[in-house]
Amino acid sequence: MTAVLAIGDDDGCKPEKSEPQVPSSPRIQPRRNFDNGPGVTNGYLTNRIGRLKVAQIVLSIFAMVLIRPRYQDACVEYLFLFVTFNAPIVTGVLLWDEITNGENIKKFLTTAGYNFDRLMLFYCSGMALLYYSLSFGMLASFVGFYNPKTNILAGVIGMIVAGAYGYHWWLLFRERVFRQQIVEKAAELHQQGPSEVIPVA
Repeated sequence: MTAVLAIGDDDGCKPEKSEPQVPSSPRIQPRRNFDNGPGVTNGYLTNRIGRLKVAQIVLSIFAMVLIRPRYQDACVEYLFLFVTFNAPIVTGVLLWDEITNGENIKKFLTTAGYNFDRLMLFYCSGMALLYYSLSFGMLASFVGFYNPKTNILAGVIGMIVAGAYGYHWWLLFRERVFRQQIVEKAAELHQQGPSEVIPVA
């Protein structure tokens, strides 16, 4: 038989409370930082999110190159051109910030009191909505007409980019929820207090 006895209940000595330890998880891997400069090679590009950002940049550039605005009523094309020109720049800056261990943008926003992870969720969802709406407008405007077929291809690529940003949002959201569950579980275990299994003859 074994009995579970709380340490410090009978001898009048209460155990010292320790801070809750967050258990490690295979889903959340620490960043790897090699000694080749200020965190430039931290293994972020081997991560799924890092490769996803690279794909977002490359596909956005392809879509931008394929856009051929009409001479008249080219509002959708110019809006799509504006998004495909600026989105790779913003995503590239965010990618570089992650590669350098968040020493610039992430550190600045966190110091200013902003939640960087929440901002990334808003950014990915906004970009997914923009790309989907404008790509749908491109396809609706050019499918079935004798216009440059490159605009149709640009719309298809835009749909793929919208899916990439949506998948990016899902990965961030899932990781955020999983981290919250770990913190809540650690806090619950900390409130229960330490215990020890003592064998009884």
